Amino acid sequence: MKRHAPVTRWIPIGLGLGFGLVLTMVLPSLPNVDFISRYTKAERLRRDVASTAITVARQLQQNPNASPVELDVLLAGARKASPRRIAWIQLRQGDNTVLAQAGIETQPAFTLQYVKARLASRKAAVKYLDRPEGRVLVEAFPIRLTGARGSMRVLRAAHTSRTATSPNAVLEIAAYQ
Repeated sequence: MKRHAPVTRWIPIGLGLGFGLVLTMVLPSLPNVDFISRYTKAERLRRDVASTAITVARQLQQNPNASPVELDVLLAGARKASPRRIAWIQLRQGDNTVLAQAGIETQPAFTLQYVKARLASRKAAVKYLDRPEGRVLVEAFPIRLTGARGSMRVLRAAHTSRTATSPNAVLEIAAYQ
């Protein structure tokens, strides 16, 4: 009469097969987890930057005839009140003349023509820059300035029709990663 192997001998074999199956399913997806977490972090940062841009636009609407000094104070306040560490906020006219600035003084990351082209193709003007202070995400928001900085509004790439009035200024915001 033959003796059968005890049931306890199959436990390590089953555990080994289960562990091998987990490795074959989990290991190929690990690079995707890293990519998704970086993407989620970037999108959260962009959402915070957009929130700051909307706050600045509302304040600009409330103060349409603000002097350059008042605009600098307004941008500095928005920079400090932001949920993220903002490196700089810059409000520029179409000819790249800086109307107001808060934070690090730097050259513009985008031209108005580039921002208009991205807006026309319904894409955002976003890029990363490596700075001595750290890596920053820079996003430019086209703004329509009328008259003596009368009615202003932020034109968002995803929510703007092609018949909208052309922007003539750029609000550029950079946030540390």
